[in-house]
Amino acid sequence: MVSGYEVKEIKKYAYSVFSSRYEENEVVSDIMLSGDNAFYGYAHFLADGSVLPKATKKYNLYNLYYHIKDLPAIVDMMRNESPVYIIFSNDDHKNCRITTMQEVIGEGEG
Repeated sequence: MVSGYEVKEIKKYAYSVFSSRYEENEVVSDIMLSGDNAFYGYAHFLADGSVLPKATKKYNLYNLYYHIKDLPAIVDMMRNESPVYIIFSNDDHKNCRITTMQEVIGEGEG
């Protein structure tokens, strides 16, 4: 763990896109995030234009929030990048994210 941050490597994911859910501040899609032997939580996707809640950690599960327009980019990251991490800021919950770490340019291409 980096000081003030929790870091978890995502090894598995599953996502759902719900039918008929496009009310403001209603989750329209979820990605379930897991490690080898642990369920870490969710990336929740709300209708574009919705006010996004702050990321939370409740019952030892992470809940990160994005707009539905961000779903393709995050699914692409899960499919094509490795490793991928959850980084959770314990201090202000404003810098929580799903991310890769620095890698060499062109690594894994071709």
